[in-house]
Amino acid sequence: MLKGKGMRRIFVSDKIFDNEKKNFFKGFIIVDDGIIKDVVKKQFVGKEYKMGEICDYTGNMIIPGFVDAHTHLLKTEVRNHRINLKNIKTKDDMFSKLSSSKKEIIIAENFDESKIREKSFPTIEELDKISKKRPIIIRRICGHIAFINKKAIEILSDYFYSIDPKGILIEKQVFALDEIFMEDDKVLIKRLDKGIKNALELGITSIGEIAGMNDFKIYQRLKLKKELKIRISLYMLEKHYKKMNNSGLMGGFGDEYLSIQGIKYFMDGSIGGYTAAISFPYKYNDTKGVILQRNFKEKIKSPINNNYQILTHAIGDRAIQNAINTYSNYKVADYILRIEHSEILNNNMIYRISKMPIVLVMQPNFVRNWDYDDNDMYERNLGKYADLNNRYKDILNAGINLAFSSDSMPMSPLYGIGKITNYKRESQRISFEQAIDCYTRIAAKAIRRNDIGIIQNGKKADFAIINNNKENIEATIVNGITVFSKE
Repeated sequence: MLKGKGMRRIFVSDKIFDNEKKNFFKGFIIVDDGIIKDVVKKQFVGKEYKMGEICDYTGNMIIPGFVDAHTHLLKTEVRNHRINLKNIKTKDDMFSKLSSSKKEIIIAENFDESKIREKSFPTIEELDKISKKRPIIIRRICGHIAFINKKAIEILSDYFYSIDPKGILIEKQVFALDEIFMEDDKVLIKRLDKGIKNALELGITSIGEIAGMNDFKIYQRLKLKKELKIRISLYMLEKHYKKMNNSGLMGGFGDEYLSIQGIKYFMDGSIGGYTAAISFPYKYNDTKGVILQRNFKEKIKSPINNNYQILTHAIGDRAIQNAINTYSNYKVADYILRIEHSEILNNNMIYRISKMPIVLVMQPNFVRNWDYDDNDMYERNLGKYADLNNRYKDILNAGINLAFSSDSMPMSPLYGIGKITNYKRESQRISFEQAIDCYTRIAAKAIRRNDIGIIQNGKKADFAIINNNKENIEATIVNGITVFSKE
């Protein structure tokens, strides 16, 4: 953990971000003991202010530290040490990578059929040609669907009641893979430490981490070692709530570096895996996705009463409608009820959400992945209904609280918002400044933090320094301390 005790630093720039006005101003920020003491809109630092270290970032932008409101920092770092299929161009490229592996269990990550020539999923027959003796598991980038060979079916049959004989895992089966093939705690601590360093290099100073019980333990161990250099709000998976409730753990428990804030539920799957629940058929797949929750109203009653935020993964319009209908039964404060992703929205849904205390947590990098330049997965899977997808501008115009996050695909705020003014769907383009606000002030509120996310007196001195091309992080400041610098 970082402390700025006794430190006085003055951060100077000709472009300091003002969340309220959504613009930049010339001036400087005075920081004492990790807290913003004054924000001065003057070009030059006068003698009366010069006591302390001058940090001159003229020519660069100073914004609040990015808040990644929904991510998988630890799990992403674990998966980064497996076979990475991110840059493959064909199935043959993938099969070659898998065949060259010397591991007893072949696990590959980040498969995205929309980026390869064949535009199709691997089959069990294709994977069996690679190996019939070693289990092969390929997880799609969305994390909601995976493809396995017969040997993997044989092994995983000890964990799952039934497995599709075609070698396809979906939803809960895919989520369980990380626990089935979990690494040693000492290795996980190293993975987490590396993941945090990567996040800081991306200008991220706080995250909303989706976690399991073992993840919680690893975060605690790093904190006890006083090496937690980023602010963590944990969101535990639904299946862990009973244990947490039985232990008497309440939402909001923790401190400024590690706290438990909410419970995550899955209402549906993903568009790429054809499991997002939509009201119309997928263009080339005779399905409308799946609804994964039953008795949802009753499930979230106890967590709400125990001060937990509710995170509902809902991508398709049918799933979002279910979440809205359930949430309408509860009278709560703002930012208790979240809908994650919220990709397919009609006008009536936007209107209803605007009248409710709901925050939408969305991912601009999804659009850059699948609806930018020649990337067309949304249009290919949704057809004409792709126009209902990721309606950022309509959401903001309706006055809805919109927070941004990465969902670790990839974990880079600038990747998502750096070219946000050039998205193909022109009617939903928003400004770079609006995007920064969604990724800082609103994202901070989405993880229930009122002490970060804005450059203002009394707030924590967490900053990201961005160069003028909007593509690189020059430095990252947490609690007034420089935790990353390109220099």
